[in-house]
Amino acid sequence: MFSVVIVGAAIVAPQSAQAAFDAATKAAEAGRCEEAIAAFDRIAAGPAGRNKTVAAAIAVRRGQCLRALDREEEAERSLRAGVGVLEGMPGSFRGEARDAYLALSQIGTAALNYDQALGDVEKALALSEGKERIVPLQMRSRLRRFDGDGAAIRDADEALAMLPADASKSDLANAQTFAGRAYVAAGRVAEGGALLRKALVNNGGLTLKSSLTDIAARYDLAQVALMQKQMDAAREYLVYTGAGRISETPFASARSIEAPTCGTVPGLTPDSYAVVEFSLNDGGAVVSAQPIFVQGNREVALAYARAVREWSWAPEDAAKIPAFYRALTRVEVRCSRGGEAVDLTQPLALAADAWFETKGVQSFPAETAAAGLPRLRQAVTANDPAALRAAIVLARSPLIGDGEREASADRAVALATSLTAPQALRTYASMLRAEAVRWPDRTGYREQVGALERLSVDPGVAADALSHATVQLRAAELRRKLAGKQGADPAIDAMFAAVADTKALPEGHPIRARALLDLANAAAARGDYDAAQKAFARTGLDEQQCALVGAKPDMRRSGASSDLYPMELVRLGFGGWTRVEFDIAADGRTAGQRTILSYPPFLFGDAAKRMIAATRYAPSYRPGQGVACAANAQNFVFMTPN
Repeated sequence: MFSVVIVGAAIVAPQSAQAAFDAATKAAEAGRCEEAIAAFDRIAAGPAGRNKTVAAAIAVRRGQCLRALDREEEAERSLRAGVGVLEGMPGSFRGEARDAYLALSQIGTAALNYDQALGDVEKALALSEGKERIVPLQMRSRLRRFDGDGAAIRDADEALAMLPADASKSDLANAQTFAGRAYVAAGRVAEGGALLRKALVNNGGLTLKSSLTDIAARYDLAQVALMQKQMDAAREYLVYTGAGRISETPFASARSIEAPTCGTVPGLTPDSYAVVEFSLNDGGAVVSAQPIFVQGNREVALAYARAVREWSWAPEDAAKIPAFYRALTRVEVRCSRGGEAVDLTQPLALAADAWFETKGVQSFPAETAAAGLPRLRQAVTANDPAALRAAIVLARSPLIGDGEREASADRAVALATSLTAPQALRTYASMLRAEAVRWPDRTGYREQVGALERLSVDPGVAADALSHATVQLRAAELRRKLAGKQGADPAIDAMFAAVADTKALPEGHPIRARALLDLANAAAARGDYDAAQKAFARTGLDEQQCALVGAKPDMRRSGASSDLYPMELVRLGFGGWTRVEFDIAADGRTAGQRTILSYPPFLFGDAAKRMIAATRYAPSYRPGQGVACAANAQNFVFMTPN
């Protein structure tokens, strides 16, 4: 910190104001930030705070303390309030402004706002001389790593060359890591790998010592080895990360993780991928996510990292993961093609959202993540539309147990009734209650069918076409699942026919189309292809559209087998987790298998794809024998014997 002489304070004695300022600064330097912030606020509120320079110095030092307390948004506002003034001041303020811009760049980087972070780090560079340039050059290299113009390499090389001859091994390793990652990102894998191996040596080599820096270096070299098709070397490096070798692997208990949808940013195609490094707190929220390697540009890299930032674990599951592994985990991510699929309850959910909008009730950031649970639990105790919305979000949440989900659905049903919400919303809440158990067995499915059939004869539901058709269709689909064979029970077909013939539903409505597809499948299963063709034609959709609307066919044979577990990974004691996305063809075979999420990166994806390739589903009727159901996803947990 730097000194500020307070002058011109007319009401309190200058020495008293100066003493208070110095005491606040010392408290900040000592890490007593709560005390320092309170002291700075008192000074800012007094006569001394009217001095432009004093106010700027207070804002910057207060901002640095707020950042130390992880109050990032407040820190950014405070730093920006003062840094512009200090930047233009002579002498020691220049260094304080430089540090403020570095802090702002780090805040932007953590928030995945790379454009803002670049602007701030370039201002820090302009205020840096000589070896002061090393850190901002490294930070800018990181931010430019995926731009494809060589700028990241130039920055990292310049920073590496500026290190003094007596630089510590840790500083040298850090600079080599920045440079190595820049080279690898540019496709110059051999040069990048050489630098990363030097960094590993300077960090102590492959030993049982495991700091976060060590783990990151080993992950880097595993990635390089995989890119060079050196599988044995990749496995060796991964062994030393500990990834896939703990009993409480992060992904075995993951509850809410989704890949980004393909096409949402330019270049986010099924061929792109990223390795994202993230940190998880003991409450189940991802607190940091950064792209490390990517096949694609900067926007693609950030799209993958932003998707990971939205992931959540149930707090009780997150707490079981060792803190060391929560602090640094890397995952392979690819985009999903499933963003356009239509869920059966989507029309009811849209009707509910429309009503909430008329009541001024909106979503809030992170409401579906672990970080949003406390706010939802508080909101649901009220008796207003916001409480109803909170109850519905909780009733849908995979982050809570069945008991709390059932209680939340009960609360939603009660609130929807007391608030005289539209029937579609009341039906939606009741369906959430009927299906609150997340992984039911056959008895659970039978209980769900009973609850849905009782709901279907409720006078309010029966009088509302959308509600009645949706409830009937879900009950029919569950009955078909329990029957285990399509077209074998005329009573089930009659349920589908009743939905398909609902006059109040418009032509082409997804509920009607879904029921017609079920009728087509049942007719084809009986060998009545004329009836199947007529039912399919009534949907008014082409095969591609039907693949997004139709219900997922029931699995007939799982392809999961211990015989397909990679034996080399068994020998090394690796476990892992993978999600595969695939299409289901009309004949029940799978096609287009793609690994979209995998931990540890790149180890189990091929094995999981082979398992999906061996899986069979119930056949579906499609006139062109095309895709019956697009962009399905299946998770695989690979566990080694104890």
